[in-house]
Amino acid sequence: MFLEKLDETFIYENPQPVLRSRCAKFPGLVRLPSDELLAFFELGEAFESVDSRTVISRSRDLGKTWRLQGELYDPAKLELPYPCSETLKPLLLRDGRLVAAGYRFHRKDPTLTIANPKTGGVLPAEDVICFSTDEGRTWTLPRVIEHGFP
Repeated sequence: MFLEKLDETFIYENPQPVLRSRCAKFPGLVRLPSDELLAFFELGEAFESVDSRTVISRSRDLGKTWRLQGELYDPAKLELPYPCSETLKPLLLRDGRLVAAGYRFHRKDPTLTIANPKTGGVLPAEDVICFSTDEGRTWTLPRVIEHGFP
């Protein structure tokens, strides 16, 4: 089997790279009943930066062009006692609702990286989930998925 590159497009391109570094990573994609595509990705100053947030781009032409919709939700509304960095991915349910599921790392000490090379571990984190009933234009605030393991 051979793959042939037919075209190229960018879901996100830093509009002013000389003013601000932006690192886009960990994409997730979903096709909506309207045939629009939603692309989720993590956007931040660096690979493990404290300001990493899940953002959405939207395509109405099956991925030829993309429009940045913005952050999944307003992080100021969470009222967490410390900053978090996060990554969520989209999933379309049979009834048309969208789910965004992923995780957020607690960034109590902004000088620490997420991964700890000495222990092979990572910072404390929570699994979270959000919902949308309007094809991803608005989302609930993330809720923690409770589980019995660290």
